Amino acid sequence: MSSDPYSDAQAQHATEVEPDTYSFGSTVVAAFQVGRVSDGGASNIGWATSTDSGQTWTHGFLPSSTTNTGGPYTAASDASVAYDAKHGVWMVSWLGIGSGNDVDVDLSRSTDGGHTWSAPVTLST
Repeated sequence: MSSDPYSDAQAQHATEVEPDTYSFGSTVVAAFQVGRVSDGGASNIGWATSTDSGQTWTHGFLPSSTTNTGGPYTAASDASVAYDAKHGVWMVSWLGIGSGNDVDVDLSRSTDGGHTWSAPVTLST
């Protein structure tokens, strides 16, 4: 479904761990850590989406999240997937880990069935 494209020195690469999935109808969305960092978090949060009940998948990585994607965080962790059926919005919440002990709760959204994702919105610092 996916593979780790990153090469930052802090992470154990070729790893994708701590997945979460949610399904609605024939759509399944998964989110997971990519490039596990040994003291917590990962190089980024990845996603994989199937719109045919898991027969085929598309995948990618959340934009503007960690420094690997031009984002502010050194690592990301604890992805969780949800779906808002009323508005047709897929969501991935995750923790953005900054320098020191700074951790934010962030949310990335998809309004096209889980195929592209917005830059994160910080929900809590």
